[in-house]
Amino acid sequence: MSEVSNNDADLANVLQKVAQDLSKVGVGLELKIITIPDVMARLNGVKPYEGQMHIFNFGSGPSMDMMRPINAYYNCEAQQKWTCIQAAEPIIKAANSEFDPAKRSAHLRQLAQIYHDEAPVLYLYDQHTLDATSGKVKNYKNENWRINWADIELTR
Repeated sequence: MSEVSNNDADLANVLQKVAQDLSKVGVGLELKIITIPDVMARLNGVKPYEGQMHIFNFGSGPSMDMMRPINAYYNCEAQQKWTCIQAAEPIIKAANSEFDPAKRSAHLRQLAQIYHDEAPVLYLYDQHTLDATSGKVKNYKNENWRINWADIELTR
């Protein structure tokens, strides 16, 4: 069973297609729709996950650094541990403590290969976010997915 939040109708359609495709190779997938508060309770350890898998944004944006989601979810020491690949642990520690860009890049390539080979995640698609404003909106900025509401002005 996969638990899916009900905040995105398009996502439900995507997951129905994933379930259909998985059935073609003999993998059954039951989708259970849960609310956003239920998702948050599971993320914070208040409620257990009831399924064997769940859908979630990989979480590398806005930095586009693969260590952001690995540190948060995909390592043995993560608070909300979704994956524990023992072979990756020393490389995760090395990548997190390396300040030389070339050396860090080598660690990231090693990690990418491990996560590729182990395949703990089914990557479905890139999610893009668009912002648009009227010419009447001034001082709008979206930095790291944060909108500066206090600075926005509307003109005539």
